Amino acid sequence: RIEDEERRFNINNVPEEILDNIEILDFRTAEAILDRTRKNDESDAQPFVAVEELLFLHNMDEEVFVGENGQPGLRDIFTVYGDGKVNINTASRAVLMAIPDMDEDSIEVVLAFLSGPDQERNTPDDVMISSLATLQSELKLDPAVVSLLDRYCKTESEFYRIIGYSTRRGGRV
Repeated sequence: RIEDEERRFNINNVPEEILDNIEILDFRTAEAILDRTRKNDESDAQPFVAVEELLFLHNMDEEVFVGENGQPGLRDIFTVYGDGKVNINTASRAVLMAIPDMDEDSIEVVLAFLSGPDQERNTPDDVMISSLATLQSELKLDPAVVSLLDRYCKTESEFYRIIGYSTRRGGRV
């Protein structure tokens, strides 16, 4: 299985306004993330090497990291890979909702467009956006919304995770 790592925000260079816009993330945890990832007068930046390191932050709750009651957790919103922009073609609703000043209706229009005719994500008829200008020309989104998406999104990814599964039978994998 291949997963696009840039479908999520890079925790090491995520803008503060994104952290402020994530409902499950409390102020102290957001401050701890910024303190660790930003260089200041007192210390050098210490980037996260793995998103699971968030679990070691003071006051981090496992339910906030993993998610609960069907809601996405921080592991579903953040990665440690990429340039900080998310791939709009593969980003989840939760990731797009973290964009400041984005309205839910515009996100639903984008996700419906990407889902293709069957309105199901991750199926063969999905549509890929090759240019964010498409959002304004084809979907007639407000230019302010397109500007926000342009600031935080892109249309291609460079980082992927390859996940392999194997079984052991008769002493062999």
